[in-house]
Amino acid sequence: MSHAVVIDAVRTPRGAAKDSGALHAVAPMELLAGALRAIKDRNHLDADQVVDGVFGCVTQTGEQGGNVGKTACLLAGLSPYMSAVTINRFCASGLPVRARVLAQADACVPLTQTGAVDSTQKALARCGLTVADIDLWEVRDSFSAITLHYIDTLGIDLERFNVNGSSIALGHPMGATGAMLVSCLLDEMELRGARYGVAAVPGAFGVATATVFERLVA
Repeated sequence: MSHAVVIDAVRTPRGAAKDSGALHAVAPMELLAGALRAIKDRNHLDADQVVDGVFGCVTQTGEQGGNVGKTACLLAGLSPYMSAVTINRFCASGLPVRARVLAQADACVPLTQTGAVDSTQKALARCGLTVADIDLWEVRDSFSAITLHYIDTLGIDLERFNVNGSSIALGHPMGATGAMLVSCLLDEMELRGARYGVAAVPGAFGVATATVFERLVA
């Protein structure tokens, strides 16, 4: 399996998804462009070296069907020649496909309760780790029953699980939830000097995915 390396993670501000929300007047591609500009500027990234981008967006109809990711890249000043695609993996849209991230696994089963557990077990097995090896867990918890099933089945230490809150506390924007989980997890791993972390998402229609991250010290 080829490995990818996560160099940086940036998030936008968060606001309520209603007319009174602080960000309701800001177009999604403008929010995304701000995050892309931050990635480019703080890593001194040569924009011409970026050749492709993959972005998540759920319910791609109307204006959202116009490849939001590509539009954001143009607004952010990335190369007009780069390719970009916007995908819909429901809640899991923003979770990396591969990253060192030691392993990533997907599961598609009728019940999301088992899907998240299955994908996590597969990902751990692929990199030869056990639940006890994982320092931090970041798991989408929009439904308490699914979260409790996940914790109970895998036998996870609550002191390592969603230590800053997750979807119930911080919100669940479907196309961005995976990216939110990853950025929260990586920030906390850096803060604690943790080595291994897991981000997992039980998604709509039985889609689930889990990724194992290893923190690499330069």
